[in-house]
Amino acid sequence: MITALLQYHVLNGSVPASAFTTSAQFIPTLLTNTSFSNVTGGQVVMGMLSGKTVEVFSGLKEKSTVTTADIMFSGGVVHIIDTVLTIPLSASASAIDSQLIALAGALTRTSLVTTVDSLKDVTIFAPSNKAFQNIGSAAGSLTNDQLSGILEYHVIAGTVGYSSLLTSGLANETLPTVLGGEGVAILSVDKKVFVNSAQVVITDIIVANGVMHVIDKYAPPPFSLAFLSLAFPCFPLAFPCFPLLSPTFPCFPLLSPAFPCFPLLSLAFPCFPFLSISSLV
Repeated sequence: MITALLQYHVLNGSVPASAFTTSAQFIPTLLTNTSFSNVTGGQVVMGMLSGKTVEVFSGLKEKSTVTTADIMFSGGVVHIIDTVLTIPLSASASAIDSQLIALAGALTRTSLVTTVDSLKDVTIFAPSNKAFQNIGSAAGSLTNDQLSGILEYHVIAGTVGYSSLLTSGLANETLPTVLGGEGVAILSVDKKVFVNSAQVVITDIIVANGVMHVIDKYAPPPFSLAFLSLAFPCFPLAFPCFPLLSPTFPCFPLLSPAFPCFPLLSLAFPCFPFLSISSLV
């Protein structure tokens, strides 16, 4: 543990104070021990300027401030910080310590704790506690398989999408999820990041195997009955023979892609309460 902690305090390269800007940078460290990090290239710290002061963020978004910068030596440069960096915890432990209690409970219920914690290079979009509260009892009515699928849809494996990437290289891209099938669409608008219709409200909780961002609601994929049942628990999705939603009626105009302008399905009618993006939770 001591060795890992010391390795996490050493950046992989010489980074003077002048290299930091007001934009977040994610800098690899020498911590590559897979017992503590499952990120390609080594676990990172986030560094940025606050005024004229360099701030460094580690696990659980713990902040350390550089009090003395640019002590040069033959092998590079030393910056003195005011607190010890926190080695990022597993995703499940980070959820608990970040007070994402509802998410932690859902991972436990679906037996996904080990699965999510063992993945490499992940981006997790974590619904907030309020997102769980908004769906009320609907989540309790889902089977474990349904809830598992919903959680897996919020996990991207193979891409560590720090906030700097979500607003640049990954912006306006669709990323595959652990669930498979339909990916999640990343949209960056005026420095705000959206995942499908959900907004990222807390960024860059560095975890042992990647990064976790908190979103304000579930990120529903298009035409997902399971997600619609969460958004509208009073809607009769429990009746699969209901003609408006039954998969046995694919040609029915309310669900047919041939009728994209129909207000119940069209994104051009966001004020319509039934399937409005703004109304989904």
